[in-house]
Amino acid sequence: MHLGKEQFLCQLCGDEHQVPKKGFQLNKNTQRALEMELHKAFGSNPAFEECKSHIENAAKVIRQLEVLRDSPEGYIHDYFEEVKRQVDLRREKLKNEIDLSSDQMIDRIERTRAECMQVSAQMKGIAEDLEVLRGELGQIRDQLNSFDVSEAKLSRIKRELVALERGLDEKCIREQHLVLQNNEYSFEFDEINIGSVFGDLRKNQILFGGKYSLLTLLWLFVTKVENELEILIIRLG
Repeated sequence: MHLGKEQFLCQLCGDEHQVPKKGFQLNKNTQRALEMELHKAFGSNPAFEECKSHIENAAKVIRQLEVLRDSPEGYIHDYFEEVKRQVDLRREKLKNEIDLSSDQMIDRIERTRAECMQVSAQMKGIAEDLEVLRGELGQIRDQLNSFDVSEAKLSRIKRELVALERGLDEKCIREQHLVLQNNEYSFEFDEINIGSVFGDLRKNQILFGGKYSLLTLLWLFVTKVENELEILIIRLG
């Protein structure tokens, strides 16, 4: 006979007993013996096994709620440690992807360079033209170093040097394009907001109705579940 949530009338001794906050201390050997007898009697019943599974799951949740009730600081600490772990995993994943992309890009650059070198080894025209241009530059230099230095001569030498320099620049650019197979190469990328790629810390508010705080609701829920679980165990026993 039950007198209330905190008291009950013992059917063995006839006295009223106070129910401890965390329940009565159980004798593990007696409990195991009872479990064996129950298993013999109902072990082949799927509903019995399902009930046992539900009891174990409920007891596990109660332990979690007790930790949350008794030490919310510990739960908060562990919760954000898990968030930090997710950040570390994301960082390592992106680092691995960047390293892989970087290695692939460098390998591609090396292959392209080898192809250009193979083509440039077959080009000989630049060597012949270079000797002619070097000769023209030497002749102009000799004229500048002679004792016959007049304004008219300096003006003519200057015009020849400007024309030669322009021609050399154009030829250099042309030859650079030829050895690169008339291509230009550069490493290009689009600037991105790293936060949109890496991730961000988002806060989604969970609303609870009523006038109680979250911890109060948890305490009430734990107490309610503890009582219901004790009643269920007594009934199954």
